[in-house]
Amino acid sequence: MNDAEVERSKRDFELKKATYDTEVEMARAEAEMAFKLQESKVKQRIKEEAMTVDVIERMKLIEVQEQEVARRECELESKAGIDAMSHALWL
Repeated sequence: MNDAEVERSKRDFELKKATYDTEVEMARAEAEMAFKLQESKVKQRIKEEAMTVDVIERMKLIEVQEQEVARRECELESKAGIDAMSHALWL
């Protein structure tokens, strides 16, 4: 093998190595982007679920408050009825 063939082989090797390095780097970049995209999707899903939980908690709180109002109304009506009966008995 003469020097020209060695140099040509060296150049071919360097060219192929550069091509493979580029392909590897592109694959790594794609994998990183795919990971970031998936991570973003998961974070968005978590945020949506947290908002859903918040809405449900607020709805349940409103239900409890409505039930408390209804209970208090019944209590007041009952008291008013008892007071009216007491007053009628005194007369």
